[in-house]
Order: sequence, then structure tokens, then C-alpha cells
Amino acid sequence: MFLCLIIIISCKTIHGWPSSKSEIDKNDWTGVWFGVVEACPKDALGVGWNVTWEIGSYPTIDHQCTTWRIVYRSENVIQLEKNNELCRGNGSDDLYIRDKNGGKAAVQWIDDVLTSAFKSQGSFAIARMKMHKNILEEEILLTDDKPAMDNVVVSLQTLTFHSIKMKRMSLHTISIF
Repeated sequence: MFLCLIIIISCKTIHGWPSSKSEIDKNDWTGVWFGVVEACPKDALGVGWNVTWEIGSYPTIDHQCTTWRIVYRSENVIQLEKNNELCRGNGSDDLYIRDKNGGKAAVQWIDDVLTSAFKSQGSFAIARMKMHKNILEEEILLTDDKPAMDNVVVSLQTLTFHSIKMKRMSLHTISIF
């Protein structure tokens, strides 16, 4: 009985990543990924930049973090580096991305999609990541930020929509810096 329980538990995760409800969409994100930034409008900052994204094993215990490094390059010149971590706080539902300066953005799973909504530098952003077949997709919608008002709908101006579709270059994390 105990052996069967271990086998069932080990099938529920891959490198700690939660299993997907779909056979098509897998959630083992561990490894090094590569893609190219697409955006609307076409002249938005970052369009055409190459992205290398290193993701570690999923944090399975409280107060554990894993690698979440991103390098953006244009014409082989580094434009932006993010040496972040995906962390688990108190419990499996307490997840956040921590940047090298100590800033935190909460993330959460909605079904098989890792989502986050945050404000930064006068903008409001909604980000989502999902694995579809063997492609890891990230999409970010960026809007201006205005205060909410009671009983009034406040419209926000969409600034950009960024999308990256990444293919896995390596099943293991490696230093990309």
C-alpha cells in the first residue's frame, strides 16, 4: 500500500512542477528555454529581442526558491538581465517572483496557467505563462494605471501586449550569465 502511494505521488509532479490536467499541456518547465519577443504595437520596446530563460525545479517546500533567470539580447548584445527567483512562501498557494533587489510579485496557478498582476513605474501589468505541447508561452498585457472610483468604471489605456513562445534548449538548468 505504501509503495503504491509513493508511485502515485511521484506521477503527480515532474521536477516538482504540478501535473497538468491535459495530456497535451505538460507543466515540467525545468530547463533552459529560447524564444523571440513579439509585441503590439510592432515598435514596442523589446520586439525582436532573443530571450533565454532558465527555470529551476519547482519549489516544493515552504521558504524554498528556484532559478528564474531571463536574458534579453538584441543582435547578440545583452539588453536586459533579470536574475529572479520563483519562491514558495507559506504553503503551496503562496508563490511569488523575487527580483535581485528584493521586490516581490505574487503569482498563482489558475488551472494550468501561472498568472500575475502587478504595478510598476506607473503601469499595470497582467502576465500569464502556460505550457502548450512543447512550447512555453508568456504573455504580458501592459496598461496605464489609474485609481479606481466607487460605482464608476475606470478605463485603462492598453500600452503594449508582449508575447514570447519558447522552445526548450536543455532539460537541465545551466548558468546563462
